[in-house]
Amino acid sequence: MALESTPKYALIASTIQDRIISGRYPVRSLLPSEADLVREFGTARATVVRALEFLRLEGWLEAQQGRGRIVLGRPHTERMPAPARVLRLLAGEDSTRVTLLRAAPVPATDRTADLLGLTTPARVVARRRLFADSGAMPPAFAVVHVPDAIARRSALVMNAPISEDVVSRLGRTGHNPRRVTERLTVRPANAREAELLSVHRGRCLLVSTLVVLDVDGRPLAAVDAVQPADRTIVEFGHGLS
Repeated sequence: MALESTPKYALIASTIQDRIISGRYPVRSLLPSEADLVREFGTARATVVRALEFLRLEGWLEAQQGRGRIVLGRPHTERMPAPARVLRLLAGEDSTRVTLLRAAPVPATDRTADLLGLTTPARVVARRRLFADSGAMPPAFAVVHVPDAIARRSALVMNAPISEDVVSRLGRTGHNPRRVTERLTVRPANAREAELLSVHRGRCLLVSTLVVLDVDGRPLAAVDAVQPADRTIVEFGHGLS
């Protein structure tokens, strides 16, 4: 897919937003079903679900079990600033807090391509990073995935540490990083993660998946991070500006 093209899920989300603003979908009304939206937009169910989840996270919709998705209207409250835990995963790389293990172009997995709105086969730059235990923050291992063209324009493809945070680097591409979404899961540490984080294999880890979006909802970068779950305070509602 061309870098400047808008992912299908973003087009669906934008269309639904316009219909909410115009009153076609009134506040507190029931949104059309996933099946109806799949037929209307001629796309896969996963694409529709991603658009609806984006709108839910942005405060346009509410999911109610047994009923479907309820229209909330245009969000009136500002997103809370991203907490330190999230900003840390987007920080620059230096020798004391963040260590760059390796940066290199790699083929995008299906999952990474989906997060970044890419059509496979595609290439991304993977920046593997290790975060030191600071006392206030637990150790963490993270991989920042950036579409190859964006990474090259922002000099994120170089296998050398950057002093700026990832968001500032992405801003150099002409895009406008504006918000970050986050998905959280918990699982045991595998052998490699246990070695990197100096924890016992099988220790419970918090798995955080961040997606940095521009002002139009286009993905600019995705971050997969793991850190000990028993030392992490979870917060929600992140904004970048």
